[in-house]
Amino acid sequence: MAVLNLNFNRSWSDYKKHWTLPLLFVFLTFPAVFTTPIALVMCYYIPCLYYKNNKVLSFSDVTQFVIKNFKRIFIAGILHMLATSIGFLLCGIPGIVVSLSTPIVILKIVSTDKGAIDCVKEGILEFWNGLISGSTRTFALVQIILLSLMTIVSTITCGIGTLVAVPYTSFCLYNFLKNNYQEKSAPLLES
Repeated sequence: MAVLNLNFNRSWSDYKKHWTLPLLFVFLTFPAVFTTPIALVMCYYIPCLYYKNNKVLSFSDVTQFVIKNFKRIFIAGILHMLATSIGFLLCGIPGIVVSLSTPIVILKIVSTDKGAIDCVKEGILEFWNGLISGSTRTFALVQIILLSLMTIVSTITCGIGTLVAVPYTSFCLYNFLKNNYQEKSAPLLES
């Protein structure tokens, strides 16, 4: 126990001599905690908006959408993240199902004016009910295949391929939704 205590004391003493540099690097990485998830989510919103509007989007189009819908996007993101986390804690399978519902939740935010809670709830339930009835099984399989390919590309290229793989796979998902996936009442992505 004395040896363990000596190591902690020594480590604390060494840290106090160098505390400014590690703190600087922590502060430099801090914005990435917020910007990385936002950037990844935008990789899903852009193709969804593109296939909904059938026009090439400008930076202004995307920022106007985000500004107009920021509250819904933010709240839906938090709720969906919580639902996914709880699902993984409950055994894993519910977390996987909720994770795979992400494109449909984002689609609900883009295609409707409903509140964030309704978009998340309806997106998850629609995906889950589709798994049971069979209408979203192919979409789930497409997501799993694309995720596997994205992981392989990212691994082979030491992460650099992720810069292309993530946005490309999101376009693949929403192109698939536009061409193959239908709600009972209307297409999810109108032409």
